[in-house]
Amino acid sequence: MLLLGVSFHSLAQTDSTVWVTTPPPHYSFVRYNENVINEKSALDSFYYKLSQLKNSGKGSISIVHIGDSHLQADMMTSVLRDGFREYFGDAGRGVIFPYQVANSNGPKDLTSHSNQSWKTGRITSSDKVAKCGIMGYVLEAPSDKASINIHLKDKEGKQEKFNRLVFFLCNDSVCYKVSDTGLNAPIIFNTKSQNKPNCVAVNTDSFVSGFELARITQGKGNYEFYGVSLEKKDAAGVIYHTIGVNGARYDQYAADPIFWDQLKELKADLVVVSMGTNEAQNPYISEEAMLRGVDSFFRQLAKVAPNVPVLITTPCGSYFRQKSPNKGVDNVSRYLYSYAVKHKHAVWDMYNIGGGMQGIPSLKKFNLIAHDLVHYNQAGYELQGLLLLNAMAAGYNIYQKAHPYKPKKVLAPAPPPVKVVAEVEKPKVTKVQDEIVKPHIIQVGANIPVKKDTVKPTIGLNPPVPTPPPPHKSNIQVTYEN
Repeated sequence: MLLLGVSFHSLAQTDSTVWVTTPPPHYSFVRYNENVINEKSALDSFYYKLSQLKNSGKGSISIVHIGDSHLQADMMTSVLRDGFREYFGDAGRGVIFPYQVANSNGPKDLTSHSNQSWKTGRITSSDKVAKCGIMGYVLEAPSDKASINIHLKDKEGKQEKFNRLVFFLCNDSVCYKVSDTGLNAPIIFNTKSQNKPNCVAVNTDSFVSGFELARITQGKGNYEFYGVSLEKKDAAGVIYHTIGVNGARYDQYAADPIFWDQLKELKADLVVVSMGTNEAQNPYISEEAMLRGVDSFFRQLAKVAPNVPVLITTPCGSYFRQKSPNKGVDNVSRYLYSYAVKHKHAVWDMYNIGGGMQGIPSLKKFNLIAHDLVHYNQAGYELQGLLLLNAMAAGYNIYQKAHPYKPKKVLAPAPPPVKVVAEVEKPKVTKVQDEIVKPHIIQVGANIPVKKDTVKPTIGLNPPVPTPPPPHKSNIQVTYEN
């Protein structure tokens, strides 16, 4: 039974609150009842963001999937990318690399070429002269006249386009030119213009499906290219980044500083890690040796993406030297599963879901594995992608049911501040009324109270009569007792 293609448009969403995905094809060796995300509460913050995105139609979510050769060709991850974007919206294609220029295999939805030959470096190379970057690769050209051309192909009759490019280049203060027939005019930028390490974002004036990148500054060292993220500016949805390197192991990613510097620019909301196949090529690898590289990887990840949820997937079954089922995969899967549980990471046990050691012979029986008996063919990778997509959708639906969407409370805008004009305090005006003091006879020896500001009368039988002040109108009458 072959799965030749996956279409997500054929399934109607009967309930917008339930994420319905294409069901995986049925094989007798697959343990469908165990196809779940374990330690699923570790993804609650991610599911919350998905719920907010789906129900509000605003914002974007970045998923970064890191792995080995099983990811470089993008066959498994393209199923996940299409499934997420179909339901939550399309925010762009994500990071890509011109694998054809590097003389390697790559995704089927893009093509690349150059006018010159380039030197290629990758994290698995024994010669570590060149430091690699976001894609685990680097291209170097000694000529200033070198250029790189990348274009996205039509997919199922649809042409994917983008209007924002995030270039990962050498931080050398060099001018570059982006050109394409879909642009009104070429775009010139400088690698130092945004003060970010090896990362420059360029917005185009229209949507395009490809570009040519040429360096126009002379004599500034080698032209180094690490990758580019193709995005849709201000679009609501998911952007699914796939990073895969043939032959890669956990410890090799951990040892590349430029990779980690550039990874933080993707601003991941979820990191999925799918490795272990190459570690398992040593059937006698110890848990201590295996987890030394794993722990180094996740320590680096925690530095550049703190508090970002992690989903670890165990490797898929394979053969050892094309002879017998690889017991090393069984060991590595157990090591990774226990590590995930110990560190409270979500884990998807692809090895166990695929039947474990007993399921490996069925891969040949149902024609799901490639001739080298390590890699899979398109049908095999699409089966893995659909199984993981369904497990993640089930986890999201469970979360959504337990935590129904509640719009974020939008606080009413605060009223504009009232201008308080300080009032100048007017001086108090005391109205003084003049009193007319009438002459009167005061008996000698009488106890006479004396008030402040009151004229003390002269003691005597016939006191002199004071000259009265000029008469004026008054509303106060003062009466003196004789």
